[in-house]
Amino acid sequence: MALRHTQKDWLAAVIAIGYLLHPALFTMLLFDFHPVLLSIPFVLWAMDAADEGKPKVFAVAAIFALACKEEVSLVILMLSAYAAVVRKQKWAWWGVVGGLCWIAVVLRLMPFFAGVEHSAYLALYSRWGKTPLGIVWGILTRPLEALRELVLCQGHATAPGVYPLLLLFPFAFFPLLAPEILLFGLPNYALIALNERVTFRELGYQYASTILPWLAVASVVGWKRLLQVGDELPKPLHLRWQVLLALTWCICVVFSAYRYGPPVVQRFTSDMLPPKEAKVIVEFLNRHIPPDASVTAPTSLVPPLAHRKRIYMFPNPFQQVAFGPSVEALKQQIEMRAKPIPVDEFHKRMREQPVDFIVLKARPSSYWPLGVDAHETLVLHTLTCPDYGIIAVQGDVVILKHKADFLKGLQLLGVSMKRQKQLRDEIRAAWERLKSVGR
Repeated sequence: MALRHTQKDWLAAVIAIGYLLHPALFTMLLFDFHPVLLSIPFVLWAMDAADEGKPKVFAVAAIFALACKEEVSLVILMLSAYAAVVRKQKWAWWGVVGGLCWIAVVLRLMPFFAGVEHSAYLALYSRWGKTPLGIVWGILTRPLEALRELVLCQGHATAPGVYPLLLLFPFAFFPLLAPEILLFGLPNYALIALNERVTFRELGYQYASTILPWLAVASVVGWKRLLQVGDELPKPLHLRWQVLLALTWCICVVFSAYRYGPPVVQRFTSDMLPPKEAKVIVEFLNRHIPPDASVTAPTSLVPPLAHRKRIYMFPNPFQQVAFGPSVEALKQQIEMRAKPIPVDEFHKRMREQPVDFIVLKARPSSYWPLGVDAHETLVLHTLTCPDYGIIAVQGDVVILKHKADFLKGLQLLGVSMKRQKQLRDEIRAAWERLKSVGR
């Protein structure tokens, strides 16, 4: 697309490289796996097809994009509307109809499969309304408030008004020269800016994936219009104008990638286990846990154990935290303030909702979805449940098995059985000793 609009090979390469170096793009690859990221190449493909007026290619790309995540339906809807209204592509009205129908379907389908009345994510926009139409109406009837939030939205660590600058500055603000494109991308930006979850407006997360393609296409059109300005200049100034534009673009791209990329990368890689330690732990887990067994484990140890039918992040499923399709689970993801349930209730749930194996780590790289105190309390609840016994200990990693010998397992922790009344205190002391292993 950049080559088609600029007719310059070198400039098309500069634009493409600048897109890939956008700090919101390359950093989002580090935060877990989210299927919405898979939609980005398909959305760009659909945008290219709409730009060239190729309805069949557009349809194929749109179908692939829609299969990635439900919010992508809004991207396809607005892209179809752009092609129909601005580019005068009559076939694009079918895309508008299809986008509207798919939005209606997913708004019914997702809650149906989740067993709830409405998607929990609607709660993120509760200040505007309770239902999808209510949210839209709330935004339209409070335009000044909505406009203020769009411009001055605040992130978890970013000050009010900084997030839109973080999106535009790496592209040297060139997208602003294509307002007709940004206008149709505005609903996708509104999904990010008008919700109550502040992490939506931070670099490194997947949420910008639905707005970055709009900015990329708008930057291409912005480049085209700036080059047209240069065509009107005297010939000696023409080349200087192009050099000035290229330097401005490259400076913004490089500065943004250098200034904002590394801190985000550091944030998402700081809790990763060193490769050698991770390899040893994975081999240890695979020796003792069969591939078809159900497991609950700390967040950092879930990925190597994930290829099974039932896998949970501790303390799920015994105490549900950030688990399932409820509004409460969504709030727990944001606040991480879940309080431990009483030990008797926790043991009851361990008996009623057993898993085959429990993996604990005394020095987890991440306590999510719990706070530190809650994690430590629930670990002690787990280690004192007689329905599970410790079968292996390596370093600070402990493996418990359902129905294994409880008393024999405690001996692996070095817990003395002479004082039954102080058993919890003995286990707590043994757990604290594990935290110093390998340091």
